[in-house]
Amino acid sequence: MLVSISADSGLVAPVEVCPRLPSPSNGYLNASVFPEGHSVNVTCEDGYRLPGGNISMVTHCNSSLQWTVALEDCRRELPIISLCDTGALKH
Repeated sequence: MLVSISADSGLVAPVEVCPRLPSPSNGYLNASVFPEGHSVNVTCEDGYRLPGGNISMVTHCNSSLQWTVALEDCRRELPIISLCDTGALKH
């Protein structure tokens, strides 16, 4: 898809862009236009994490106008309970 993006000089140039990324549930993107070659940071809100435990990730719009990493929603962080805290393990 071609869109027009204005530069600091005031000129408008058509550029190829990747498909629009939806904002992830319980998170946000750092961009709203996705030109070829650019990266987008995905960050989860406090108390949420991406699958795998990270709070953020980066995906790139490659030359095939595809995203390099599939976007997933942020999920509520579960508290970690140590077996030592519960008294289940004693020496």
